[in-house]
Amino acid sequence: MILLLLCYSCLLVISGTQDVTCGADCSCHGYTMACLGENLPTYLPWNITEIFLQDVDFKEVAKHFQSQPQEWSAITRLTLQSTFSKEIVSGMFTVFKVLKYLKVEGDVFSNISISAFVGLDTVETLDLSANGNLLYDSVAKALCFVNNGIHVLSNLKMLNISWIGRKYFEPVNMDFNFFVSLSSGRRLKQLDISHINLAVLDIRNFYPLCDNGLETLVLEFAVFSSVGYYYIPDLSYSITL
Repeated sequence: MILLLLCYSCLLVISGTQDVTCGADCSCHGYTMACLGENLPTYLPWNITEIFLQDVDFKEVAKHFQSQPQEWSAITRLTLQSTFSKEIVSGMFTVFKVLKYLKVEGDVFSNISISAFVGLDTVETLDLSANGNLLYDSVAKALCFVNNGIHVLSNLKMLNISWIGRKYFEPVNMDFNFFVSLSSGRRLKQLDISHINLAVLDIRNFYPLCDNGLETLVLEFAVFSSVGYYYIPDLSYSITL
C-alpha cells in the first residue's frame, strides 16, 4: 500500500511538472508545443519535437533561440507566424541540428536575410507560401546562398513558394539562372510556384531541376505575361498547371 501511494505521488508530481513547463501561453499535445505571443518557452518538455510559435516578433525569436541553443537542438518541425514582423534575420536557425520542416508566414513578412538559412543542412521541407508581401529577390538570394563553399539547405526536397509577392503588381522574373542555382548542391523533388505572377513561362528554365531529379512541379493558377518554349520532352516528372 505504501509503495502504491508513493508511485501515485510521483505521478502527480510528474503531471504537474509537465503542465508548468509547457508555459502559461503555450499548450502541449503529444510531441507538439504551440505558443502565442511574446512569452516564448524557456524550457521544452523532453518529448517535444514540434514547435508552433504564433504572433511573434521574428527578431526576438532569433535572440531567444541563440540564448538557449540546447533547448532547440532536438526540434524536427518549426512553424513561425507573425502579424507584424517583416524580416527573417541572418543566422536565425543555426541552433537547430535535426530540423526537417520549416514554415514561415506573416501578414507583412517581406524580406529574408541572405544568410538566414545557414545551418539548415537537415531541412527537407521549406514552406514560404501565402506570403503576399514577400519579395522574390530576397527569397532567391537566400535560397542560392553559398556558405563556405556549401549551398544552404543542401538536403532540401520540397520547396513551396506559392503566392509570394502577389500583393505587388510587377511580375516575378524567375529566369534560367535561378533554377540552376536551385538545383546546385541539392536534389529538389517537389517545387510549388502556384499563384505567382510570372513574367515569362518558359519550360526550358526548369530543365536544370528536372535533370537533377525533380519529380513534381506545381504551377496551378500561376499568372504569366508571355509563354516561352513550351515543349516537354520527358514525362518522367509531373507538371501541374
